[in-house]
Amino acid sequence: MPSLRARRSSRIALAAAVSSAALVVAAAPGVAAPSEPELPKQESPWTKPTKVDVPATPAGVTKAPRSEAETEVSSDVTVWREAQKARTTGITTAKGGRNAAAEAVPYLPEGQGQVPWHRILDTRLNDATVARVNLSNGNLMLAATDFDIAGVGQKLQLTRTFNSLEAPWGKVSQRWWQGYERYLQVNDGEVDVFDATGGLQRFAEKTGGGYTTPIGYSKDLAKNADGTYTLTDRKSGSRDTYDADGTLTKVTDKNKGMITVDQHDDGAEHKGFKLTETRSGRWIDLVKTYPNQWQAKDNTGRTAVFDLDADGNLATSTDTAGRATGYEYDSDGRVNKVTTPEGTVTLFTCDGQNRVTSMQRATEPTRL
Repeated sequence: MPSLRARRSSRIALAAAVSSAALVVAAAPGVAAPSEPELPKQESPWTKPTKVDVPATPAGVTKAPRSEAETEVSSDVTVWREAQKARTTGITTAKGGRNAAAEAVPYLPEGQGQVPWHRILDTRLNDATVARVNLSNGNLMLAATDFDIAGVGQKLQLTRTFNSLEAPWGKVSQRWWQGYERYLQVNDGEVDVFDATGGLQRFAEKTGGGYTTPIGYSKDLAKNADGTYTLTDRKSGSRDTYDADGTLTKVTDKNKGMITVDQHDDGAEHKGFKLTETRSGRWIDLVKTYPNQWQAKDNTGRTAVFDLDADGNLATSTDTAGRATGYEYDSDGRVNKVTTPEGTVTLFTCDGQNRVTSMQRATEPTRL
């Protein structure tokens, strides 16, 4: 039987042999252990971010269809347009009332604006403008926010929406509808409300009094004892108040915070409105300064400018930082080109029913 010292020496020799074999295997090129991938150094707010090269977007091969001229409209649409022109210029009729001319019109456009059950595809053109394509009916909306001011309760915003489909006329520019231009009008057996995007909501009169909420909406309309109307949004608790002529006068949130809407009317001419958030005292004032220019100013003195072309279309909107967005139109008054302050160009085409048929984006100046 080997001694204790011999057994200990044998174990040491065996361990040394195993270690030597391991070193040989590790050093053999054919069976080398895979190297650990080199990880990027952890970044912190105080280090310069690693620059990542973004691959260029490949150019598409699909060709946009040409725009089609608007098809001849019906006599009802012609009468509607004449009434809208009269309403936006402030002209009243013998019947009296701010929107009396609109009351006699049998036709009202539908499908424009925000329709809750329609599928809408949004593409942001820049931080203030979104192109919205209604995939259900082809309406092109351009939604722009010119002021966005935090209030004690509600946000104080100046927004506008372009609709390619037939829509109520805006007072700044025909196809551009200001969010606080929303109004209602009384027709036979119903009250019709045009919302902040120009969309139509029809409230039918009930036999026993009151109004039926249109399917798909969560709003309730009530006529008050003084002849005014209140439109309540069940989801947000917000209430729009309209005077007896259908003009929006105030918006009250669920906590009784209020935004008042004061109209600037000079005789028969409408020259804008002033929005005031009563709790904070903050305000936005939209005013017609020249025949071809409007300006909006807030309580801090910031100013946005809206310049019109010879046809009365919005040609340029300049934000409070002096950055200009340009708009171009076809012969039927439909936007066919938008150029952002960053130089990004977006092109649109429409068919004869004013439905958008293509949207093309480019980073270089593009000619139609």
